[in-house]
Amino acid sequence: MHTPKVLLDAGLEQMSTTTLYGDSEALALELRPLLALLARVDQGLARKLKRASDELGEHVTEAMCTTGRERRDEYEAALVSARETLACLRAAESVRLLSNPEADLEGRLQRLMTRLVSARAA
Repeated sequence: MHTPKVLLDAGLEQMSTTTLYGDSEALALELRPLLALLARVDQGLARKLKRASDELGEHVTEAMCTTGRERRDEYEAALVSARETLACLRAAESVRLLSNPEADLEGRLQRLMTRLVSARAA
């Protein structure tokens, strides 16, 4: 039995957005220990980082459930949350609130943002 290309493309898109969601949630979970350390010194920055990282997954979920312009808007909001997450991490590193810069974490966040830009354009 031959599967139409449209269905194959839809399946790839669904797999891509599911992976995008999983990666955003994994990132939020990985930030939890850093949030605890950061909260001891700067509660405001810790709250902002937590909110931004949590909203990232929420917006990706919303994008998965919508179409058209609403989907693009949700991916744009997810991208804003990802940028805010990265800015909070960099702010904490610049004033030495986080002693070990998380290069791997920052790299994965950059890759996630690249994928969000692609998803927004699709």
